[in-house]
Amino acid sequence: ASSPDIVYLMLGTNDARSINWDGTKYKEDALAMVHSFQALPSSPQVYLLAPPPLFNDGFVGMKQDIINYVLPPVLEEVAAESGPRVIFLNVVFKAFGGPDM
Repeated sequence: ASSPDIVYLMLGTNDARSINWDGTKYKEDALAMVHSFQALPSSPQVYLLAPPPLFNDGFVGMKQDIINYVLPPVLEEVAAESGPRVIFLNVVFKAFGGPDM
């Protein structure tokens, strides 16, 4: 059994493949995962991490627009409904030109 104090969840890169993407299911699954960690006896602090930007559209089948522009607001919705903070890793990459480099 696990009893974490802090949980970091970075979800979405594999979901952003053309054959996998379903925005409604993604949000439902993300909420369920957050709730499952929040329900642990250790009551961990949960953080959602928005994935780093995808610079090459289609890289291993992933869609740039989903990772760079769709996932961040969906994760904000998940956070608003369930409580965790969202950490935006794309901010780190702005110094290198942001998601459109």
